[in-house]
Amino acid sequence: MSMSEMERKAAISALRKVPFFRDLDQGTLSDLARSGRQTVFQKGEELFQEGDPCRGMFMVLSGAIKIYRSAPSGREQILAMEGPGGFAAELPLLDGEPYPASCAAIEESRVLHVPRAAFEEILRRKPELALGILRVLGRRLRGLVMLVEELSLLEVPQRLAKYLLEMSERRGPTFTLSLSNQEIANRLGTVREIVSRNLHRLAQQGAIRIEGRRIQIVDEKALRDLVEESR
Repeated sequence: MSMSEMERKAAISALRKVPFFRDLDQGTLSDLARSGRQTVFQKGEELFQEGDPCRGMFMVLSGAIKIYRSAPSGREQILAMEGPGGFAAELPLLDGEPYPASCAAIEESRVLHVPRAAFEEILRRKPELALGILRVLGRRLRGLVMLVEELSLLEVPQRLAKYLLEMSERRGPTFTLSLSNQEIANRLGTVREIVSRNLHRLAQQGAIRIEGRRIQIVDEKALRDLVEESR
């Protein structure tokens, strides 16, 4: 099997994981995969910038990406992170407006870019996709509402504890932080020094164990109690 055929099969598998592509027939998925272009982005490399014209949507085949906005001061707020099967830039596909946020690789990532024209052609053939897209946009909106709630109602220690619990739920009680402390700060709406200080404090309290970038959740209840303190 040639590498291009392997890549095509991997792209079809990834497309099937996207909620609004999941029920497409094999032929349509194959057409969509062929219309896309696979690119490897290095850590920190941008897929697109806020304000760029929409060129299509991006799907993560391997690695991870972040969707973020930057203030004129250079301070960054991470809005979402997506791993394999995740995607970015679905909203501009529908409204035709520029990208409302920027997107960059968190680590080396292989990404499938599906051009807007190819997506629109499939949408005309499969109008039922629109309902699936609306569900995905609803999920994205709920995520933003939760982010606003965290930034406005939770203090930094609670936000950090919640973040560690979410990582543990996805990766198990022992995991490696894929984000730097600066990137975690960008996600939590704070600064790197405060993240470092609170990680050290949680370790001193026995809630977590830190070995380099590896985190072990030692006392999950303590983290959950910390999150609940502000409720």
